[in-house]
Amino acid sequence: RYILANRERELVWLPDELGFVEDCLHLLALRFGDAIQVERATLEDGVDRWLIPPISAQLLVENAVKHTMFSAREPLRLRLWREGDRLCVENAVRSPEVAPSGAGIGLQYLAERCRRLCGRELVIERGDRFKVTVPLVALRS
Repeated sequence: RYILANRERELVWLPDELGFVEDCLHLLALRFGDAIQVERATLEDGVDRWLIPPISAQLLVENAVKHTMFSAREPLRLRLWREGDRLCVENAVRSPEVAPSGAGIGLQYLAERCRRLCGRELVIERGDRFKVTVPLVALRS
């Protein structure tokens, strides 16, 4: 429903986006159990003044699940937090043995949307951790 309700919108409220991510994480927990662990930090404080391109955070969670090898013994540990005017999603890099098809397409699409809608770049950091920061747009002071 969230996707259908927001498919025509360029930006959505960050609390709405995070609520959608929570719904997705609930479904992932049903599917994978303790193999996915999520740390949420600094999300609530002042969160109601920010806008974000819809489906951005969910795409990053889905990207981590798709491109990371994990199990109950070695869980996928996702970290979501806000750093000023950016939403950050980070996880350890553990590439699956077989690379999934379409690698990088979702991030390219999100980067283009951020440039067009937020006027700023999506930042991707690769190393032993994979971190993506999505620019937020402030509407309320």
